[in-house]
Amino acid sequence: MDYLGHAFNLPGDDSQDSWFYGHTDARRHWYPSLAIGDFTVRTDEHTYDVNELKRKGDPMGTGSNAGMLVAGFTDKRYPYVNAIAVDAGFTAGLRGSEFFGLWVYELGNSLAAITGENPATPADAKERYGRANEAGSALSDCVFGGRLNSSGSVPPPR
Repeated sequence: MDYLGHAFNLPGDDSQDSWFYGHTDARRHWYPSLAIGDFTVRTDEHTYDVNELKRKGDPMGTGSNAGMLVAGFTDKRYPYVNAIAVDAGFTAGLRGSEFFGLWVYELGNSLAAITGENPATPADAKERYGRANEAGSALSDCVFGGRLNSSGSVPPPR
């Protein structure tokens, strides 16, 4: 996969949504089996609050999102648009660089769904990211060396 550009904006900002532009020669893992080529992943930062994102991922409220705050969401059926809650700062308590960390995490989930490539996730992803087995944790560890919080990254334990 080749990186071709990106723009990151804070959720709820009046500016445009964040986006990632890339290229891959990987084949689609659904019909038709043509190469993906150039693509853009847009992050919707203006439409959903944390409660709406929670319902998108778990409509009945009894699954993996039960009892959790959901500040970001990637629907694997529609990976070219993911979302960060417009109230992620207020409701989920995200500050500063944590927004960028969440954006990279959701981008990792989108890229895995688009390309069909699922990198190995860190063994301690559940403790550091609140979720296990999502590709976003692998990309975050690759980009930042750990989960990005408001004061830097939280590396995996040695």
